[in-house]
Amino acid sequence: MRLIGRKPNESTTDPLGFALCTWLILEETRRRQQTETQEMIRKLADQDPSNPMLDILQRTSVELKRIDSHDKVFRKLYPGYEIIGQQGCSDLTMNLWNVCVCK
Repeated sequence: MRLIGRKPNESTTDPLGFALCTWLILEETRRRQQTETQEMIRKLADQDPSNPMLDILQRTSVELKRIDSHDKVFRKLYPGYEIIGQQGCSDLTMNLWNVCVCK
């Protein structure tokens, strides 16, 4: 997969690298992915410090620390409501929660 908004022709096949420049739906998933990314960084750094995937994972790790998840932002914006389902409409970060079902 080519990475959006990054170095020209930069791509990755690593599932953790796909998170670069994306939001995750669940905060729990974001935290878990952050841990997995850190573990992979340590592993790659030990094996081959010149591996180009290391740079992608390091940038992913930085972004995962500062990008909020959908459920975290939803709880801030709509206290007292709970997401029970979510359907994407191409890009959920662009649609102002118009496709969210609450209870």
